[in-house]
Amino acid sequence: MSTKHKMRPAAIVAITVACALALTLGVCGIWAHYLAKRNEAIQLVTEGNPSDEQLLGFLQSSDRILLLNTLTLLEHRKTPAGRERAAKLLAHPDLYVWYCASLYLGAVGDQRSVP
Repeated sequence: MSTKHKMRPAAIVAITVACALALTLGVCGIWAHYLAKRNEAIQLVTEGNPSDEQLLGFLQSSDRILLLNTLTLLEHRKTPAGRERAAKLLAHPDLYVWYCASLYLGAVGDQRSVP
């Protein structure tokens, strides 16, 4: 005789809901971690005193707000460390990122700031 266990529909629904809930909580946890790191970086640039190495790392970000604040801080410091990355940002699709990169390059005397 064959003994096959059939799952009840209610058990299948409960397992499916539990898996969906676990996945949702995992995604929310990852998103919260990302936002916390983003906010820490922005706060460091706007209120703190990040090192040149940290600023170079922030220039690699795809976050628009972080890029703009980093470029502005580099411009005010007149630190040439981010010139190469800023030159690449002159081709950025966001014109305000392009504008801040151009202002920074002009502040450090880089001729690439002129379109």
